[in-house]
Amino acid sequence: MLVFIFVKAIVKIILNTAYSEADTQS
Repeated sequence: MLVFIFVKAIVKIILNTAYSEADTQS
């Protein structure tokens, strides 16, 4: 269960980073 939360947090950070990069390019 703890691993699931850890992975979910990493995915959230990656998505936030990708969104920020896409927003900057726009």
